[in-house]
Amino acid sequence: MAGRAAVEGGTTRASSPVTKAEAVRLLEHTELFGALTLSARRAVAAEMTRHELRGGRILFRAGEPAGAMFVVIRGRLQVLGPEGDAVVAEIAPGQVVGELALLSGSPRNATVRAARDTSLLRLDAHAFDRLVAARPAPLLTLVKTIMERLGKSPAERQAPVRSIAVVAAGPAPGLDLVAFGAHLSEQLRAFGTVELVDAEAMEAALGVAAEVRGRNGDRDAAVAARLDAIERANDRVVYVGAEGASAWRDRCLREADLILLVARADGDPTLARHETAAPSCTRRHLVLVHPPGAGEPRGTVRWLEPRPNLVGHHHVRAGRA
Repeated sequence: MAGRAAVEGGTTRASSPVTKAEAVRLLEHTELFGALTLSARRAVAAEMTRHELRGGRILFRAGEPAGAMFVVIRGRLQVLGPEGDAVVAEIAPGQVVGELALLSGSPRNATVRAARDTSLLRLDAHAFDRLVAARPAPLLTLVKTIMERLGKSPAERQAPVRSIAVVAAGPAPGLDLVAFGAHLSEQLRAFGTVELVDAEAMEAALGVAAEVRGRNGDRDAAVAARLDAIERANDRVVYVGAEGASAWRDRCLREADLILLVARADGDPTLARHETAAPSCTRRHLVLVHPPGAGEPRGTVRWLEPRPNLVGHHHVRAGRA
């Protein structure tokens, strides 16, 4: 099995091949294919190809012919409303998109884009037809599951936040983002397993520079594989993109379901370049850190005006959970 160059209306980037054994393991943990027998999953896996879709890119558009269904193995997709802007549903790892149009033979009824860098397994329509003809009994279970999804509302398909990027809002000199990420991770562990990942941790684990992206395919593949393993092993991952590792910071932004822009409340609110580098569709919150003993928050509007696309903002005190 190997990566391909294009995904319907969207654009993919080069992908490392996925083996049949890996695809079988990935399918076991999906909502749609997990109920199949092992032999049926192996047959499906043999027909699948892997793709990488950058955050913000379109997977397919409403009205296009349905040539395939897709399984999200890492990342997140967003289903857009009729106007093409509002998000009406999200597709998380283990979930499938595009299967209804593939079954019915009708055009796509919605536009789907990547909310962050996303890895997909693709099953083409002709391959699906071949599988059903060869294995009608086990794949009948799959068809029934697909039809049950017709009754679900978009609200029932909102994906939980699993990856959080912690980066600076503005210049933010003197702000210890790693310490902030550690405190955040500690609090999140009340709700499940959490791993904190920064550039130093990646370099220590892999022996390569996590900073490198696009200039060395082998190193980039090693980083991607490591992040895959970390996200599968934890309920949540906190990515810290600190100063001095700009390519790693940009990668953290692309890996995030949610971005926390952190700054000292008394700092410079100027919009930083990296804040505009993240996919515009990724949810972002501003976190202003106040010194111990500070009074009521003031002057928040100077932070909000340069950042009109924030979902929310928060005030916290240094040293307090």
